[in-house]
Amino acid sequence: MPVRESAACHSGNDIIDAIINCKAAEADRDHIEFEFNADFHLPTSLSSIDICGVLSNQIDNALEACRVIPEGRLRKVIVEIRQKECFAFFTVKNTAAENPLLKNPELASTKMNSDHLHGWGIKNIRDTVERNNGFLLHEFENGYFVSSASLCFRLLDT
Repeated sequence: MPVRESAACHSGNDIIDAIINCKAAEADRDHIEFEFNADFHLPTSLSSIDICGVLSNQIDNALEACRVIPEGRLRKVIVEIRQKECFAFFTVKNTAAENPLLKNPELASTKMNSDHLHGWGIKNIRDTVERNNGFLLHEFENGYFVSSASLCFRLLDT
């Protein structure tokens, strides 16, 4: 199988780059379009664990939602990451077969497989956002589910 070249993420943050590059490869394997725009060049007080906890869970949820869309229909994830003043903004959009907020406004896990721990992703995002004085918003617009999270931080001296 030939290796397909994909754009590597160079956001300015090694953790973000690793997550985006890994998830982009996963999306490619599953025939899901994956776009990203990430700019995180200022050093912050945010822990790698908090960045990973938010971003990885957002993208995992988006990829999972796309996997249930039949191939041949649009299956797409768009990731936007920005710093502004003392906030980090993580927005992950994905196509969705239907609006999940209509039947499940709290986005509780609907997985039946008891062999694995499920349902902790959204809780982890919420806890991390709260601990970092941020916000979490989920909405559905124009066929896309949108998860937007912000985290407050202090800038570090370089």
